[in-house]
Amino acid sequence: FGTGLPRLKMTFADFINKLEQEDQNLYLTTQYEEDEDEHEHEDDQNIDNDNRDEQNVLIKDLMPPPTYQLQKDFPHRPQILGNLLPQQFNIWMGYSKTGSSSGLHHDFQDNLYILLRGIKQFTLISPGAAPNLYTYGTLVRIHPNGLINYKGNDTRADGVSIKDFGFWQLSQYQSELKTLRNNKAPKKDIDQLKQKISLLENELDDSLESGEESIEHIKQLLKKQLEQDIEQEEENETEQQQQQQQQQQQQQQQQQQQQQQQ
Repeated sequence: FGTGLPRLKMTFADFINKLEQEDQNLYLTTQYEEDEDEHEHEDDQNIDNDNRDEQNVLIKDLMPPPTYQLQKDFPHRPQILGNLLPQQFNIWMGYSKTGSSSGLHHDFQDNLYILLRGIKQFTLISPGAAPNLYTYGTLVRIHPNGLINYKGNDTRADGVSIKDFGFWQLSQYQSELKTLRNNKAPKKDIDQLKQKISLLENELDDSLESGEESIEHIKQLLKKQLEQDIEQEEENETEQQQQQQQQQQQQQQQQQQQQQQQ
Protein backbone atom coordinates (compact mmCIF):
# COMPACT_ATOMS: atom_id res chain seq x y z
CA PHE A 1 0.00 0.00 0.00
CA GLY A 2 1.18 3.51 -0.76
CA THR A 3 3.09 2.68 -3.93
CA GLY A 4 0.95 4.98 -6.12
CA LEU A 5 -0.28 2.22 -8.40
CA PRO A 6 -3.30 2.98 -10.62
CA ARG A 7 -6.71 2.28 -9.17
CA LEU A 8 -8.75 -0.60 -10.58
CA LYS A 9 -12.53 -0.79 -10.76
CA MET A 10 -14.23 -4.07 -9.93
CA THR A 11 -17.14 -5.42 -7.93
CA PHE A 12 -16.59 -6.18 -4.27
CA ALA A 13 -17.42 -9.85 -4.95
CA ASP A 14 -14.66 -10.08 -7.57
CA PHE A 15 -12.24 -8.43 -5.15
CA ILE A 16 -13.02 -10.96 -2.41
CA ASN A 17 -12.64 -13.83 -4.87
CA LYS A 18 -9.17 -12.61 -5.84
CA LEU A 19 -8.14 -12.38 -2.17
CA GLU A 20 -9.33 -15.95 -1.63
CA GLN A 21 -7.11 -16.91 -4.57
CA GLU A 22 -4.21 -15.29 -2.65
CA ASP A 23 -3.81 -12.38 -5.07
CA GLN A 24 -1.25 -10.08 -3.38
CA ASN A 25 -1.48 -7.27 -5.93
CA LEU A 26 -4.78 -5.79 -4.76
CA TYR A 27 -5.56 -3.57 -1.78
CA LEU A 28 -8.90 -1.98 -0.92
CA THR A 29 -8.41 1.61 0.24
CA THR A 30 -10.67 4.58 0.90
CA GLN A 31 -13.54 4.81 -1.57
CA TYR A 32 -14.02 8.36 -2.80
CA GLU A 33 -17.14 10.35 -3.64
CA GLU A 34 -16.61 10.17 -7.38
CA ASP A 35 -16.98 6.39 -7.16
CA GLU A 36 -20.51 6.51 -5.76
CA ASP A 37 -22.29 7.06 -9.06
CA GLU A 38 -20.57 4.02 -10.54
CA HIS A 39 -21.32 1.68 -7.63
CA GLU A 40 -25.11 1.50 -7.46
CA HIS A 41 -26.61 -0.35 -4.50
CA GLU A 42 -29.64 -2.60 -4.40
CA ASP A 43 -31.15 -0.34 -1.73
CA ASP A 44 -31.23 2.54 -4.22
CA GLN A 45 -32.87 0.82 -7.16
CA ASN A 46 -36.31 2.11 -6.24
CA ILE A 47 -35.14 5.63 -5.37
CA ASP A 48 -35.37 8.34 -7.98
CA ASN A 49 -31.96 10.01 -8.37
CA ASP A 50 -33.52 13.48 -8.44
CA ASN A 51 -35.60 12.90 -5.29
CA ARG A 52 -33.32 10.96 -2.97
CA ASP A 53 -34.13 10.80 0.69
CA GLU A 54 -31.87 13.30 2.48
CA GLN A 55 -31.05 10.86 5.26
CA ASN A 56 -29.97 8.25 2.71
CA VAL A 57 -27.61 10.75 1.07
CA LEU A 58 -26.05 11.65 4.42
CA ILE A 59 -25.48 8.00 5.27
CA LYS A 60 -23.78 7.38 1.92
CA ASP A 61 -21.47 10.35 2.56
CA LEU A 62 -20.65 8.87 5.96
CA MET A 63 -20.30 5.32 4.66
CA PRO A 64 -19.01 5.06 1.10
CA PRO A 65 -19.11 1.61 -0.49
CA PRO A 66 -18.68 -1.08 0.66
CA THR A 67 -19.29 0.13 4.24
CA TYR A 68 -22.69 1.38 3.09
CA GLN A 69 -23.89 -2.22 3.09
CA LEU A 70 -22.89 -2.52 6.77
CA GLN A 71 -24.77 0.52 8.02
CA LYS A 72 -27.08 -1.57 10.23
CA ASP A 73 -24.28 -3.68 11.67
CA PHE A 74 -22.69 -1.12 14.00
CA PRO A 75 -23.59 2.23 15.64
CA HIS A 76 -23.05 5.38 13.61
CA ARG A 77 -21.82 7.16 16.74
CA PRO A 78 -19.78 4.72 18.86
CA GLN A 79 -19.92 5.58 22.56
CA ILE A 80 -16.14 5.57 22.77
CA LEU A 81 -16.06 8.73 20.64
CA GLY A 82 -17.89 10.79 23.25
CA ASN A 83 -19.10 14.05 21.70
CA LEU A 84 -16.98 13.61 18.55
CA LEU A 85 -18.77 13.15 15.23
CA PRO A 86 -17.51 10.51 12.76
CA GLN A 87 -16.43 11.99 9.44
CA GLN A 88 -16.33 8.72 7.49
CA PHE A 89 -16.24 4.95 7.91
CA ASN A 90 -13.80 3.10 5.64
CA ILE A 91 -12.50 -0.42 5.11
CA TRP A 92 -8.92 -1.29 4.18
CA MET A 93 -8.34 -4.87 3.06
CA GLY A 94 -5.69 -6.89 1.27
CA TYR A 95 -3.75 -10.14 1.27
CA SER A 96 -0.05 -10.70 1.84
CA LYS A 97 2.00 -13.79 2.69
CA THR A 98 4.98 -11.82 3.93
CA GLY A 99 3.27 -8.74 5.35
CA SER A 100 2.81 -5.22 4.01
CA SER A 101 3.38 -1.69 5.27
CA SER A 102 1.97 1.77 4.81
CA GLY A 103 4.28 4.68 4.11
CA LEU A 104 4.82 7.17 6.94
CA HIS A 105 1.91 9.60 6.80
CA HIS A 106 -0.72 11.34 8.89
CA ASP A 107 -4.43 11.71 8.21
CA PHE A 108 -6.36 14.95 8.42
CA GLN A 109 -8.86 13.46 10.91
CA ASP A 110 -8.25 11.50 14.08
CA ASN A 111 -8.67 7.76 13.60
CA LEU A 112 -10.46 5.00 15.47
CA TYR A 113 -8.73 1.95 14.02
CA ILE A 114 -10.32 -1.50 14.42
CA LEU A 115 -8.34 -4.53 13.31
CA LEU A 116 -10.71 -7.26 12.10
CA ARG A 117 -8.13 -9.88 11.18
CA GLY A 118 -4.38 -10.28 11.21
CA ILE A 119 -1.69 -8.27 13.02
CA LYS A 120 -0.73 -4.63 12.61
CA GLN A 121 2.05 -2.68 14.26
CA PHE A 122 1.81 1.11 14.58
CA THR A 123 4.76 3.48 14.91
CA LEU A 124 3.39 6.73 16.36
CA ILE A 125 5.24 10.03 16.20
CA SER A 126 4.11 13.10 18.12
CA PRO A 127 2.77 15.96 15.95
CA GLY A 128 5.20 18.19 17.82
CA ALA A 129 8.05 16.35 16.09
CA ALA A 130 6.82 17.40 12.64
CA PRO A 131 9.48 20.14 12.24
CA ASN A 132 12.14 17.42 12.50
CA LEU A 133 10.58 15.22 9.81
CA TYR A 134 10.68 15.38 6.01
CA THR A 135 7.14 16.60 5.42
CA TYR A 136 5.39 17.16 2.11
CA GLY A 137 4.62 20.86 2.25
CA THR A 138 5.73 23.78 4.39
CA LEU A 139 4.63 23.64 8.01
CA VAL A 140 2.59 26.65 9.10
CA ARG A 141 1.04 25.66 12.41
CA ILE A 142 0.63 22.78 14.84
CA HIS A 143 -2.59 23.23 16.82
CA PRO A 144 -2.68 22.24 20.52
CA ASN A 145 -4.84 19.22 19.62
CA GLY A 146 -2.14 17.98 17.20
CA LEU A 147 -3.72 19.08 13.92
CA ILE A 148 -1.00 20.13 11.47
CA ASN A 149 -1.45 22.94 8.95
CA TYR A 150 0.63 23.35 5.80
CA LYS A 151 1.03 26.40 3.64
CA GLY A 152 -2.01 26.87 1.45
CA ASN A 153 -4.25 24.73 3.68
CA ASP A 154 -4.74 26.76 6.85
CA THR A 155 -7.53 25.59 9.18
CA ARG A 156 -8.88 26.14 12.65
CA ALA A 157 -8.13 23.54 15.34
CA ASP A 158 -11.42 21.80 14.53
CA GLY A 159 -10.38 21.35 10.89
CA VAL A 160 -12.64 24.04 9.42
CA SER A 161 -10.92 25.83 6.53
CA ILE A 162 -9.98 29.43 7.39
CA LYS A 163 -10.83 30.44 3.83
CA ASP A 164 -14.20 28.68 3.78
CA PHE A 165 -15.18 30.00 7.19
CA GLY A 166 -14.05 33.51 6.26
CA PHE A 167 -16.10 33.61 3.08
CA TRP A 168 -19.09 32.09 4.88
CA GLN A 169 -18.83 34.80 7.51
CA LEU A 170 -18.47 37.41 4.78
CA SER A 171 -21.68 36.17 3.14
CA GLN A 172 -23.42 36.38 6.53
CA TYR A 173 -22.30 39.99 6.90
CA GLN A 174 -23.56 40.76 3.39
CA SER A 175 -26.92 39.23 4.25
CA GLU A 176 -27.06 41.21 7.49
CA LEU A 177 -26.25 44.40 5.58
CA LYS A 178 -29.12 43.69 3.22
CA THR A 179 -31.47 43.29 6.19
CA LEU A 180 -30.31 46.58 7.70
CA ARG A 181 -30.97 48.35 4.41
CA ASN A 182 -34.40 46.78 4.08
CA ASN A 183 -35.30 47.86 7.61
CA LYS A 184 -33.87 51.34 6.98
CA ALA A 185 -31.52 50.99 9.95
CA PRO A 186 -29.57 54.00 11.23
CA LYS A 187 -26.60 54.99 9.07
CA LYS A 188 -24.32 54.40 12.06
CA ASP A 189 -25.23 50.67 12.21
CA ILE A 190 -24.77 50.25 8.46
CA ASP A 191 -21.36 51.97 8.54
CA GLN A 192 -20.20 49.76 11.43
CA LEU A 193 -21.15 46.62 9.51
CA LYS A 194 -19.42 47.90 6.38
CA GLN A 195 -16.28 48.38 8.47
CA LYS A 196 -16.51 44.77 9.68
CA ILE A 197 -16.80 43.60 6.09
CA SER A 198 -13.77 45.61 5.07
CA LEU A 199 -11.68 44.28 7.98
CA LEU A 200 -12.70 40.69 7.23
CA GLU A 201 -11.76 41.07 3.56
CA ASN A 202 -8.33 42.34 4.62
CA GLU A 203 -7.89 39.42 7.05
CA LEU A 204 -8.76 36.97 4.29
CA ASP A 205 -6.20 38.54 2.01
CA ASP A 206 -3.55 38.33 4.74
CA SER A 207 -4.32 34.75 5.83
CA LEU A 208 -4.42 33.22 2.36
CA GLU A 209 -1.69 32.78 -0.20
CA SER A 210 -1.12 35.84 -2.31
CA GLY A 211 -2.08 35.36 -5.92
CA GLU A 212 -4.85 32.89 -5.16
CA GLU A 213 -7.29 33.67 -7.91
CA SER A 214 -10.36 32.46 -6.03
CA ILE A 215 -10.01 35.13 -3.33
CA GLU A 216 -10.62 38.11 -5.56
CA HIS A 217 -13.05 36.13 -7.68
CA ILE A 218 -15.28 35.27 -4.73
CA LYS A 219 -15.08 38.81 -3.37
CA GLN A 220 -16.16 40.16 -6.73
CA LEU A 221 -19.07 37.71 -6.83
CA LEU A 222 -20.17 38.80 -3.36
CA LYS A 223 -19.82 42.44 -4.31
CA LYS A 224 -21.80 41.91 -7.51
CA GLN A 225 -24.51 40.07 -5.59
CA LEU A 226 -24.68 42.90 -3.06
CA GLU A 227 -25.00 45.48 -5.83
CA GLN A 228 -27.79 43.44 -7.43
CA ASP A 229 -29.56 43.19 -4.09
CA ILE A 230 -29.30 46.94 -3.56
CA GLU A 231 -30.55 47.60 -7.08
CA GLN A 232 -33.48 45.25 -6.52
CA GLU A 233 -34.27 46.96 -3.22
CA GLU A 234 -34.29 50.35 -4.94
CA GLU A 235 -36.60 49.03 -7.64
CA ASN A 236 -38.92 47.58 -5.00
CA GLU A 237 -38.89 50.86 -3.10
CA THR A 238 -39.68 52.81 -6.29
CA GLU A 239 -42.53 50.43 -7.07
CA GLN A 240 -43.92 50.83 -3.56
CA GLN A 241 -43.76 54.60 -3.86
CA GLN A 242 -45.60 54.46 -7.19
CA GLN A 243 -48.27 52.24 -5.66
CA GLN A 244 -48.65 54.63 -2.73
CA GLN A 245 -48.97 57.56 -5.10
CA GLN A 246 -51.64 55.73 -7.10
CA GLN A 247 -53.53 54.91 -3.91
CA GLN A 248 -53.34 58.55 -2.80
CA GLN A 249 -54.60 59.72 -6.19
CA GLN A 250 -57.49 57.26 -6.03
CA GLN A 251 -58.37 58.43 -2.54
CA GLN A 252 -58.27 62.06 -3.66
CA GLN A 253 -60.51 61.26 -6.62
CA GLN A 254 -62.95 59.45 -4.36
CA GLN A 255 -63.01 62.39 -1.95
CA GLN A 256 -63.62 64.80 -4.83
CA GLN A 257 -66.47 62.68 -6.12
CA GLN A 258 -68.03 62.54 -2.67
CA GLN A 259 -67.77 66.32 -2.30
CA GLN A 260 -69.39 66.85 -5.71
CA GLN A 261 -72.24 64.53 -4.78
CA GLN A 262 -72.79 66.47 -1.56
